[in-house]
Amino acid sequence: MIANCDASAEAAVHAEASAASLAAKFAAGCAAVGGTLGLNALFGPQCDVSYPGYPDHQVPLNANGTLDQEQASINQQNCATDLQDAELDAQEGSRWSVLPVYYPKTGVCTTGSS
Repeated sequence: MIANCDASAEAAVHAEASAASLAAKFAAGCAAVGGTLGLNALFGPQCDVSYPGYPDHQVPLNANGTLDQEQASINQQNCATDLQDAELDAQEGSRWSVLPVYYPKTGVCTTGSS
């Protein structure tokens, strides 16, 4: 019985240390891309980055602080689609005032506007 309690306590200590290590890696990854840590009430910690003229954008980071390549690729594709829309609009005589820009370092696309 005592051995079971000791094993449970040891497992809890390891889990806590692992969670702290993961949080530190997330924070380091966020700092590496120039982001600031925030807390989303529903999803937990998040990394936000600010670009002039835009509200903060959430950086797609994995829990270990690395860039979520899948989400970054989706953001890049969405940005490319928006840029194509802007080019088509320009051909029709309606230029966008701000073009979308994809930032590979952060995996963020700042949306354009017509």
